[in-house]
Amino acid sequence: GRMACYHTWTNPSQHLCHRRMLGLRKASGMPEFSFEYHNHSSNRQDNGRLKTIDYGNGRSLELYYGDSHRVHEIRKPVGTTKTRQRVCSFDYHKHQRYTDVRDPYNKKTIFRYSKETWLTDIEKYNDNGGLAYHKKFFWFPYSSDQQNQAGNLITKANLDPSGHILHCTSYKYTRKG
Repeated sequence: GRMACYHTWTNPSQHLCHRRMLGLRKASGMPEFSFEYHNHSSNRQDNGRLKTIDYGNGRSLELYYGDSHRVHEIRKPVGTTKTRQRVCSFDYHKHQRYTDVRDPYNKKTIFRYSKETWLTDIEKYNDNGGLAYHKKFFWFPYSSDQQNQAGNLITKANLDPSGHILHCTSYKYTRKG
């Protein structure tokens, strides 16, 4: 079997006091990768947030945060010049409960979620802005008599752009989940 080793450290200056930080990951037969965090950012709330994931051999991801202090954009080195380019960007719509994600070609994918923050829809759009793909998720709701089932995925369905079901998978759970 493979063994993985994770080195962590505690950042006592982090505004979320004493949060554990992942510093380095080693796994047998796999390359090492490390994590870099904001230490002394001009924006104090960014301190302690993940900044870079370094996979070695010039491969890395950089995370950029927006005003909401959530990841706004992910960039990575591309091509022979290793120029950092956007891999994807995120536009959060908290009150409407969805996130708009754009790929490097500006193709849109929308992730919708419930008030419980459970994923309810994934909508992928084509180059013309029309719906190309839609996946729906249905979850067991909170109820006083079946608390142990709340949050279990009941059904997921793939729909065509017209809303017709192409494929559907349903799940059943025991009392223990």
